[in-house]
Amino acid sequence: MLAQGLSALRPLNKAVLVVAGYLLAILAACLVVSIHYVATDGPDRQASSGMYSFADGLLFLAVFGLASIPASCAALCFLRQVQRFWSALSFVALSIASTGLVALYACFVRPSAIADSVLYLVVTLWPIRVLIAPLLAAAFLISGLFSPSRSARIAIFVAAALETLVFASVAIHFVLTNRVLASLLPQWRVSVSIGMAMLTGGVGEFPGLTGSVAFAAGPGFVPGSPPTAGWACLLR
Repeated sequence: MLAQGLSALRPLNKAVLVVAGYLLAILAACLVVSIHYVATDGPDRQASSGMYSFADGLLFLAVFGLASIPASCAALCFLRQVQRFWSALSFVALSIASTGLVALYACFVRPSAIADSVLYLVVTLWPIRVLIAPLLAAAFLISGLFSPSRSARIAIFVAAALETLVFASVAIHFVLTNRVLASLLPQWRVSVSIGMAMLTGGVGEFPGLTGSVAFAAGPGFVPGSPPTAGWACLLR
């Protein structure tokens, strides 16, 4: 009944409804990030503003992704009868998912790259691509549920599965790496810091917040490699 009622709306009303839904999602995400900023404002945020800003960006994407589900579902419902849209969406979904496999390759293989090259950019920014994989997987899953075509539905579900594989592989590797690090340093309490770390290469250490020491615990830190963005653990 709801789907029939939405389909009966005029095109302009449909567009206004979808845009309004996304605007409300943006406002909700901004509100949550603002509350988080106030709650975490202090010396630690000032001393490590880059990592906190990156965490704020991830929080914004997560809240926006959840809050925009109703608007996205309405838009997909309106587009169910547009076959060209679903053909294009299936192609775009698989193309985007393939970039996740490239990020996964950069994560585990860690190829050497020349500075200012495309491969260097991939090696440097793969953590960002992995972190947005859950949002893409959820978006593809919801889109597949609305697809009227079996072929498009299968393609979109495959893209969602690939995004899930990318994030799960890196997350499991990261957890196992942290457990190994904790077992090697039992006197330290390991706490994961959600952020980015730029190191000159190698599993190194540098002064952390309030006298702590931060160790690069994620993949991508190879001695002699170019500066690489990746995970970090704060050992307090």
